[in-house]
Amino acid sequence: MVKFIATKTEFDALLKDNSRVMIDFTASWCGPCKRIAPEYETLADDNKNIAFVKIDVDVEAMAEVLKTYEISAMPTFVAIKDSEKVGIMKGASLSGLQALVKDLNA
Repeated sequence: MVKFIATKTEFDALLKDNSRVMIDFTASWCGPCKRIAPEYETLADDNKNIAFVKIDVDVEAMAEVLKTYEISAMPTFVAIKDSEKVGIMKGASLSGLQALVKDLNA
């Protein structure tokens, strides 16, 4: 199950409580984000050891997180292991997303 994170406090707790995190930086108006969303959900269902979350780039409370990860395009996927960014992918490429998840599982 994919959860939306809406506050910096939630985000900090997420990193503290999970060793592997996949973030989908998305927007409700983003066509490519909508197209890849079902695939992201499937990957979440297939990889229960990874916390899959979404962050809406239009939520003002998340501005600091967007700045930290230098988010400039949607969708952008960020893989985090032990609170450190280990991978990033911009765009709605299913094969790229699958590779990012595979790397995060390694």
